[in-house]
Amino acid sequence: MQCTVNADPGEQIHCTALGYGSIFIQKQVGPINILMRYTGSEEAPTTGQRTLWTFSESSPSDESSPVFCFVCQSDDKTYTEENALNGPGDEGEQLKGDNVKTVEEFCLALKKKIDVRWTQASQNLSKQKDEWNDDQYQFFGCNQDFSWSERWSYESLNGPAAKTHPYRNPFYQLNLSDSLKNRIKTSKATNARYSRRQAMLRELEPEIDRLSRKEKGSKYKRFERRITHGEIFQLMLEGHAGLLITVAPILSIQEVEKLSEYRNTSAVTELSWVSEAMIKESQQWTTLVERIVNSMPAWSRASGVASGGLKRKAQGPEIVPPRKRQYPISPLLTPGADRIEKGLHVEFGRALSKASALVEQILRAEHPRTLACFLEVFIHLIQNGLTAVTSLLCEFIKEMSAKVIRKGHPWAQICQLLGELDTESFADAMAQTWKCTTDIFDIELGPFSRLAVSVRLDYIKRVYGITNYGEEERLLRNLLTQLGNIPTHPKPRVMLNLAHNLNRQERHDDAEAMALEVHSLLQREGIYARRVVERIESLKIVSYSQFNQGNAASAEQTMHEAMELIVDQWGIQHPWILEFKNVLEGWLRAWGREEDANKLRGEIEELMGKDENC
Repeated sequence: MQCTVNADPGEQIHCTALGYGSIFIQKQVGPINILMRYTGSEEAPTTGQRTLWTFSESSPSDESSPVFCFVCQSDDKTYTEENALNGPGDEGEQLKGDNVKTVEEFCLALKKKIDVRWTQASQNLSKQKDEWNDDQYQFFGCNQDFSWSERWSYESLNGPAAKTHPYRNPFYQLNLSDSLKNRIKTSKATNARYSRRQAMLRELEPEIDRLSRKEKGSKYKRFERRITHGEIFQLMLEGHAGLLITVAPILSIQEVEKLSEYRNTSAVTELSWVSEAMIKESQQWTTLVERIVNSMPAWSRASGVASGGLKRKAQGPEIVPPRKRQYPISPLLTPGADRIEKGLHVEFGRALSKASALVEQILRAEHPRTLACFLEVFIHLIQNGLTAVTSLLCEFIKEMSAKVIRKGHPWAQICQLLGELDTESFADAMAQTWKCTTDIFDIELGPFSRLAVSVRLDYIKRVYGITNYGEEERLLRNLLTQLGNIPTHPKPRVMLNLAHNLNRQERHDDAEAMALEVHSLLQREGIYARRVVERIESLKIVSYSQFNQGNAASAEQTMHEAMELIVDQWGIQHPWILEFKNVLEGWLRAWGREEDANKLRGEIEELMGKDENC
């Protein structure tokens, strides 16, 4: 393989060979993507067999053109210039001629292996099926907040749980792959495929620029593997969703790599490597997979929704026609008003259509946070000047609720109010509607029940938590006054929300005092004996407040106390340990304690695991 790149005299160039006929060159002026071409020579230089190396051109000439050569590691020498430009994961690369037979043989052998492995795997899965069906969040071991699911997926794959709970890994990789696809699709950069990858990796690995070239290369390869594997799992999701739980976890890394290599052939896209018996066995898991994927916001942005399922959007003409999709429309709780701002009116229309298609499912679920999600969408639309769209959506929800919710149910009253909002005073009406909703919960459940207070806290946080800190504080203090001095279940949560508010106002001393009061209350009153999460959160707020006040020693000590509490309760492998250690590492570097920070980084790497194959 050979590539040529122009360089100024004396300029250093870092070269990373990624295979699939693509190579990345890092110059001082920035990253560029260079085409590699197969030379056909049997005596090709072997210098570039190292996957990562540096070349420094020091010629005194006005312009230099260093040539990098290395031996291609693949046996397939059918790369063309078009295929090389497409790179890994595009529709341009395909197998031809005799290689197709090899693909079919591989698929047949894999089919037999899967059937054998399933005999053992089915026994382990059957024990947990009922628990997962009752609550899909238990599939991930906790009631997880997917507010930034890219980091959640990435750190979970790199942590020890990736080995102990392999059935989760396909969903993590699917999430990452879809997130990157979304970034590329919405980018206007000419080199979006490369630049978006780099941007996403830097967000997931904030310290990557401090690493050596070898360590950077290792991180990038692992990241690329997650993405390409996610594309294979997307094929399974689109074909037979249940395979994500039955088949995906029992595939080896090498097998997924091979499937990825052949993924543009009909043998792979048509799932000929899975037996009919295995597909039939997997159907019992389809509903669970749907519920799991529906809880992942990154997937809710999936593009190209067709009737009855997800339809993949290829960058070029599809080589293999897509099989009939069996996966239902995924959730969309944010209609993407930013697309209107960017002039993407068609995309916005599609997003709104997908959101509307989910209304019936959401109403039938009768989840206590349903209204909070609806109102968050409405407020987002109003803030983007789309009041008319908000009005139409409210009317649609009202009509749908009349069909699926029985008369007299509180949700029927709520949805009726939504449909009667006045478009000329929408913002005020929205606040009044939410207030009426909280009143309904107060009447039905009691004003100080945990659920009623939770709904009210949602209202306060989402309406005022970003735009009006003062009003948020006033409402929270008023709620605290109503709760009085008698210990009640919701009181610590209200106080913690107030502490967060004070920190956002940069009143860090007041925030620290409030969080310490919560911590003392939780330890003192027996009613709160099991409220470990609130105890940890109170310590976290205290440590942040101390850090922002410049009290380094106290901030570090408090953070260690919080981590000790996590370890005592759930063990060293709990994901909050990684989160807190990462925060503490940043503080140590800010304080100039590089040696301590490097030691902590070593502990973080050990927790995340250094196995390249995980």
